[in-house]
Amino acid sequence: MKKVEKCLNEDCIPTPSSCVKWYGGDIPFLGICEGDNLNVLTSELVDKLEDISGDDISTFDITSLLAICEKKAPEEVTLISILTLLRDNTLCLKAFLDEIEAKMLELFANQNIDVNLRCYTNFNGLGLTITRDQLDQLVIDVLCEHQNSLDSIDTSIDRMHDEINEARLSTTVEEVTQVTCINPEDLPLSVQVQNTSRELCDLILSVGTVTNINDALANTPTDLNPEFGAIIGWNAAPVTWADYYGNTLLEVENLRQRLIEIEEVCCAVSCDDITLGFTAVMNEDGDGIIIRFTKGAGMFIPAGFEDCGSTGTVTDKLGNTQDFDIAVSTGGEEEIILTGISTVSELTVDIAVQLCNTDKGIQCNKCISGTVAQPECEFCTLTASGPVTVLYKVCTDTII
Repeated sequence: MKKVEKCLNEDCIPTPSSCVKWYGGDIPFLGICEGDNLNVLTSELVDKLEDISGDDISTFDITSLLAICEKKAPEEVTLISILTLLRDNTLCLKAFLDEIEAKMLELFANQNIDVNLRCYTNFNGLGLTITRDQLDQLVIDVLCEHQNSLDSIDTSIDRMHDEINEARLSTTVEEVTQVTCINPEDLPLSVQVQNTSRELCDLILSVGTVTNINDALANTPTDLNPEFGAIIGWNAAPVTWADYYGNTLLEVENLRQRLIEIEEVCCAVSCDDITLGFTAVMNEDGDGIIIRFTKGAGMFIPAGFEDCGSTGTVTDKLGNTQDFDIAVSTGGEEEIILTGISTVSELTVDIAVQLCNTDKGIQCNKCISGTVAQPECEFCTLTASGPVTVLYKVCTDTII
């Protein structure tokens, strides 16, 4: 630190510091009282300055002191320059210190403040009394949060503004394409909307409008719940078409099971329900017979029965026989080619019918018989020589 000059003026009269008194008023903040001599005042100032700046007084910041009374900083920061500055600004600093003291007294007059913080979600305390420092910090925190929110909003607004400008600059927008269950081809959305509209109109024409459907559902009998209400899945208060349709399926299944029970228990079919009959004629070539199982001949085979091994035998007048296999069915027809059988006389046909119902485990065996008349001819041819007179009867076995 620069050595303090003993006297600033060459013609000054040196005066001991113990003879100089302070009459600038009490300064509680610095521990200075009215009437203190310069030695005491200096000691107090030195102590304060040391507390502020340490051993090196050149680092003491006097900017705030200069700003208070609008003075220029000394060329060198020395104790004398600071004391001179204090001396020159005694009244200004005193007034400033008095004002600070008054504000501090006002500030600390009430350390606890009652405020309503229920609207502040981050307030963790259960009480409503906080200190001034807590309140100030809380206000600062909230302001910072709002500032961050505003910054974020500004960023979002700028981004939206850029997007809007980009959208305005776009002269054309490519239409989105879509695949639907109505048209699996990837087509523009507008085309798919038209396709869907047409399909919807066709559907309405097929199933009716909502009014048509409601009118049809209104015809549902109102006494179904007592009879079918115990069925699992039955909807006692149907509203939608699906509700009514579900009930209908349950109702039909219930009735179907009743019919099955009637058929299997009360009216179960048996071999007695089968009736058989057939017709047989010679074929056009005269070398076989055609057997037909027609309803007119008395054929009736209940549902569920099928042929499971029927056989037959053809016998002529001479006792010659020929066995054959045949499938018996209502409306069926089979041709049996005959070998070793005389076809010029009446034939007897015996059929051992065997019908089975595999679901019921039933096998029925019945025998039926019939005859095939001697085949008739349209005319007979005779050869003779000389004057001969021939008398004949068409389609008989006697020649006259």
